[in-house]
Amino acid sequence: MKFLTLLFPILLFGEYTKYLSVKDALKEAGFSKYRNSTNEKIGVMMWEFENECPKGLDSSRVTIHDVENSDKHATEVGHILLESSPYTYIHCMEYNVDIEPEKFSPKIYASNHSYRLYTSPFGEPDLKTYGVHDKYLDNYVMEHKLAMFVAGGNRDSGIYPDGRKYVTSPAKAYNVISVGNYTKKVSGIPNSITGNPSSDAEKPETLSHGSFKFPDGTKKHGSSFSTPFVTSAFGVNLLSKYKSFRYQPQLLKAYILTLGDFPISKNGVGEIKWGGENSYKAWWNSDVSLFKNGIYLEKSRYLEAGKRYRVAISWLVDGNFAMREKKMNLDLDLFVFKEKELFWRGVRRFDNFEVLELYPQKSGIYTFQIRKNRFEKFSNSTLYLGLVIRNLN
Repeated sequence: MKFLTLLFPILLFGEYTKYLSVKDALKEAGFSKYRNSTNEKIGVMMWEFENECPKGLDSSRVTIHDVENSDKHATEVGHILLESSPYTYIHCMEYNVDIEPEKFSPKIYASNHSYRLYTSPFGEPDLKTYGVHDKYLDNYVMEHKLAMFVAGGNRDSGIYPDGRKYVTSPAKAYNVISVGNYTKKVSGIPNSITGNPSSDAEKPETLSHGSFKFPDGTKKHGSSFSTPFVTSAFGVNLLSKYKSFRYQPQLLKAYILTLGDFPISKNGVGEIKWGGENSYKAWWNSDVSLFKNGIYLEKSRYLEAGKRYRVAISWLVDGNFAMREKKMNLDLDLFVFKEKELFWRGVRRFDNFEVLELYPQKSGIYTFQIRKNRFEKFSNSTLYLGLVIRNLN
């Protein structure tokens, strides 16, 4: 099933003061301390502008599947993907939601999307509505358990009447990781558009450096370029090192949410940084009947007084239901107890994740309770849930 939809690259017009090579961006993001002894290649599916692919990159790390056209934008995105992790292997192909990523070699565990899709039948981008392409990606993630990283878009004031205040499709999809970019020139204010007004979901989930200088001297910026950086530097590096993240996009998303403050604020908080590996991970892939008394799940961990922790849960939702109802079919809440006393709670009503910061006053065993607030069975009743507890000290 192919969709010959016109694709547009997501670029930001304007001026930045700090363009970095990929190598310097990795240092700034904290990867000088990152080590990986597995050396396992991770396939990354690359869908690009007008179905175009990179040109002139390392052919031992790129396979182009039935695409004849090349494009500079695709080549720049591909350059960032390859330079951000030595474990990245690009599979560039046409946009097609019938592709089975499990059949490629090296096997595809992640995908990068540095474009936006028109969702309006009248040829204009529908910026405010969860659209058909968002649904396609939500269902694709649900079916193939692929970690999808999608460019959130940029503030192109004057190009569109509302100044492009909202993430574009398919970055509105719940199950993907939408990536924004920031600029140091305006005190770290994110240059990414935010929000999804048709569902009230908060997007993008993370920010990264998006201003790069390329080997030919070109300088570019925008979420088109922050996205492949996050895809490889964070997604691929983690997928290569830890098998627990493979086919667990909800767990990888929860992990990434603990690496950057959320929600993203106007002073740039939310920028993703490598925070080390001092964390606890748990995940569930089972029928929703797993909930105790039909209501909750629990995990317990020892927390130390005076330390700072960030906790995140993330789960997958049904794209067909989201398209029809403009909301999630599954809503979960996160509660933290100590000796049956409630200490913290998260109540994000419109997102398929929860993020909490904890500052325990007493050391001891804390119970992390995940409660089912709403579940409406649609096409899939399986629970795909990830929990990450990170010690930030």
